[in-house]
Formats: sequence, C-alpha cells, structure tokens
Amino acid sequence: MYLIKKEPLLLAMLAPNLQASWEALLEVAGDDRAEALRVMRRNPACLMGQASELRTKTLRDFELAADGLDMLKPVTNVMKEIGPEGVALGAAALGFAALGALASKVAKDASDQKRVDSEKQAGSFDKGADRKPSTGRD
Repeated sequence: MYLIKKEPLLLAMLAPNLQASWEALLEVAGDDRAEALRVMRRNPACLMGQASELRTKTLRDFELAADGLDMLKPVTNVMKEIGPEGVALGAAALGFAALGALASKVAKDASDQKRVDSEKQAGSFDKGADRKPSTGRD
C-alpha cells in the first residue's frame, strides 16, 4: 500500500510489465532483494520504466533520481496543499521555465548561425582579395 500511496500510477501498469521492471531492478541490485526494495521504496516510480531501460542504469542512477525528488518534495507538498491551483501554478512555472530554455537555445542557435555565415562571408572576401581583377580575356 505504501508504494501505491507514494506513486498511484503504478496501479495503471500491467502486472507483467511491473513484474519485468521489478526483475530488472533486482538485476541492477545484483540480486540483492533488500537493496532493490530500499531503492524502490525511495522512488516507486522507478518501476514505471521499461525493464530494458532499467537494466542500463546503476543503483547510483536510481539514488540520484530519488535525491532529486527529495529536494523538490517541499515545493511539491506546498503545491498539493494549495490544491489544484497550486498544481496548475507549478505546471505553469515549469512550462514557463521550459519556454525560457527553448527561447535561449533558439537565440544561441541563431547567433551561432550568424557567426558561421559571417565567417563564411569573410572567408570568401579574403579569397577574392588574392585574385587578380578579370581583364575579360580569361
């Protein structure tokens, strides 16, 4: 019941997929059931990944993900306490941050392209400076 309270979306998973994810986590833990359970209890959502993806991770990866979630817990708890408006505010803030990151990337890409175009243009001028003027007889 603890896992479901912590990650209700586990209820939406098909039993064979959940079983495969557990077995993959157990493999990552070197068949140490206690270690796999410890990781799963810290972050039950880790079982929502595909088993093939989970096998590419290390226990340290799962620990880092759980640490990140723990850091955000005070913020998410406040949003939950506020209710739907808090969740909406959090989603809006996340969306705004994502838009800011996207705008920054687009601006950087445009700046990089201008620099490349400028260098190309300067390079073609330099090459042209080495050529002799055409006399029309070439």
